[in-house]
Amino acid sequence: MDPASASASAPSTISPCWPRSAKLAEPSIPVLVGVSRKSLIGIITGRPPEGRLAGSVAFAALAVMRGAAIIRAHDVAETVDAVKVASALRRATPGGD
Repeated sequence: MDPASASASAPSTISPCWPRSAKLAEPSIPVLVGVSRKSLIGIITGRPPEGRLAGSVAFAALAVMRGAAIIRAHDVAETVDAVKVASALRRATPGGD
């Protein structure tokens, strides 16, 4: 899933595939989210691709909290740490996996 449309120009252009609900998908449906350094993060933060680490990691963590099973990332070590934290928080939350 790419939550930003190809012509993203504002945070309001987040794709309809990024649900407004708390979950991306049912646990039986693995969802891949690719947000690393995307233009949408640059639009939100005002940063160029090389300055989008924090935004990319935050988006990846939120995606995991919402049920994403796979994250595509450029900055693997940082994203893995964030995903570990998000996964632990999700498991500790009532109704989490």
